[in-house]
Amino acid sequence: MKKIRLICLLVSFMFAGMAYGQTQESKPQNESFEMNIIWPFIPGGITELRYITPMMTEKGEVPSTFWVLGLYSDYASKIIRDSSYGKVSAYAFKIGMKQFINKEWHYEVSANIGWREEINRPNVPDKKIIGAAVRAWALFGYQHQISNIFYSNIRAGLSQHLYRSDKYSHLEKKTVPGFDVNLGVVF
Repeated sequence: MKKIRLICLLVSFMFAGMAYGQTQESKPQNESFEMNIIWPFIPGGITELRYITPMMTEKGEVPSTFWVLGLYSDYASKIIRDSSYGKVSAYAFKIGMKQFINKEWHYEVSANIGWREEINRPNVPDKKIIGAAVRAWALFGYQHQISNIFYSNIRAGLSQHLYRSDKYSHLEKKTVPGFDVNLGVVF
């Protein structure tokens, strides 16, 4: 119940900030830091932190293409995965590119590259499965400037399983939909 209250409070602040932000002058986005604000709480266990920095631009040009560098961890087992997986944990680096179409709409192409562990997966003789994993993401989103330095965005898209180094790679879900809501701070 506390998690639901916290989410409601965060969403309320986000919408209040959006209303306030309508009258604010926003500065062009340069470097920023984004944090997912839904999945750490519902269902719990997924954290994604991203550092966003402009790619090369001409002097005086407002950047529209950005590098995405980040960290990702996943312990979610209740809603995201059914009991056929056992207990899963994943740790990854994120690398990608974010391209703005206009001031608000953007798309992002990135990959999570890291380590995956499954324990006690049913119907598999190995009690512990450990290996490298790579999953690509293609997301389309809308970003709203809340104030001069804060923004939020919502993104939705698909991920594609590219690689698992263990012998159970064929059991991995190939294509998975996803969405998130993020809060960002512009430096």
